[in-house]
Amino acid sequence: NPTTDPTRSPTFNPTTDPTISPTFNPTIAPTQYPTTSPSKSPTYFPDLPEDGLIWFQPEQHCMEERGCAAGPGIMFDLSLNEEPFSYGVLVESMQFEHKFVNATADLYTIEGSHLGREQTSDQWRKVATVDVEEANSHTKIELDTPITIFPGEKQGFYLVTPSAENLFLVGMGSLVSSADSNGVSLEGGSVVFDIFGFNATGYYPTLQVGYMMADAPTMNPTTYPPTVSPTLTPTLHPTTSSPTISPSAPPTMQPTTYSPTRSPSDVPTMSP
Repeated sequence: NPTTDPTRSPTFNPTTDPTISPTFNPTIAPTQYPTTSPSKSPTYFPDLPEDGLIWFQPEQHCMEERGCAAGPGIMFDLSLNEEPFSYGVLVESMQFEHKFVNATADLYTIEGSHLGREQTSDQWRKVATVDVEEANSHTKIELDTPITIFPGEKQGFYLVTPSAENLFLVGMGSLVSSADSNGVSLEGGSVVFDIFGFNATGYYPTLQVGYMMADAPTMNPTTYPPTVSPTLTPTLHPTTSSPTISPSAPPTMQPTTYSPTRSPSDVPTMSP
């Protein structure tokens, strides 16, 4: 027989004190993996600077695929195709996206790809340090000395914050970046922890790169102008001590003899 009192129907009204929902905000201390919830919703790529540079921008922003994460450092490669023909590109600036915090960011670079060299700190060189302000979602880096990438070559880059907090916005998954009209493209990417420490692949940076086309090399080698005249007047004789201007004594014009007598000493006899 059924019970006298049927069971209660499920209620569609929540209790006055619901249980605490999981938080999607990262803790203050950085985790060992990138956080999938930045402090504020990221925007799409910021407007490109109008500074006379050619700006490369990947086709996809992290929001367009699987969302954005945040990490303390990101490594990636810039490459230049051999076609179309060029003499190379000069990387002069970068603009990267980050969380709304106050921090410091360093930029390192290495010749060739970063792959397999994530922990070889002695092979990298620091090229810039910038302050990140909480009021901005992106920060621009301007290099004092441009970095040259020649056709068919790659250049590795490493953005990192010394504070080790999850600062940089990164995309999750593989980045499919087509080359721009000049053959520049962005490849690979991995989040790096503890400054040249453990790295996790499968992430890509959200940034833009400003560059200029390299000029053709000069056709004539650089030489110093020739001297107007040689240092010493060349001589037609072997190298000897400087000769005297004139002989010690001038030569005589006639043999050195006494003047002949005009007549014999004795008058000759006419007969024996």
